[in-house]
Amino acid sequence: MPTELEMKLAIPNTQTAERIFEDPMVSENISGDIKTTPMSSVYYDTPGNALSTLRWSLRIRYENGNPIVSLKTPSVDVTGYMFSRNEWQVCCADIDKALPMLVDRGAPGQILEIIGQAPLVERCHIEFVRKSAILRMHDGVVVDMAIDNGTINADDKSQPILQLELELLFGSPEALAPLSTLFTQKYKLEREVLSKYEKALRLIRSRNQ
Repeated sequence: MPTELEMKLAIPNTQTAERIFEDPMVSENISGDIKTTPMSSVYYDTPGNALSTLRWSLRIRYENGNPIVSLKTPSVDVTGYMFSRNEWQVCCADIDKALPMLVDRGAPGQILEIIGQAPLVERCHIEFVRKSAILRMHDGVVVDMAIDNGTINADDKSQPILQLELELLFGSPEALAPLSTLFTQKYKLEREVLSKYEKALRLIRSRNQ
């Protein structure tokens, strides 16, 4: 089962975001180029919110214009600062056609039953630019580090996002402790407990209050 291990931290301003990639602990461990990628994500659910009730998220994300459909299931806190999620992805521009492809790759077959009972509708869209690089740390630990800067749009409301994401590609989650300490103490970053989509859902709920 594909698993995503990641840590998210809120960045207070763009000046701090610019300093992070220049930090010696980061710059000395970068492998390859720093990439800048425009991204656009559209999240879907049924009209009755069947997927979010299960704490599933279904999206199509365009990365430099290339469509990737993803299904993620609930997060589990594994270390006190990292979360583990099950995730399945396929390259497809049609959300409905992508669903059986996801199931073929191991995603829960329940998704087809749910969509068979109610159509998918767009819940929100998120536009951001990702600045990212691969870090090769001590003990062979490999980390995908990214800073996302953009906006969450849900109906008639919007909310800015500026956050750091660290995804563990190889190695022990505990090996990320030095990076966690660096960012939370030196740069005063705060741990994010909500995903982008969970923030969008909270924005939608605030509209209805």
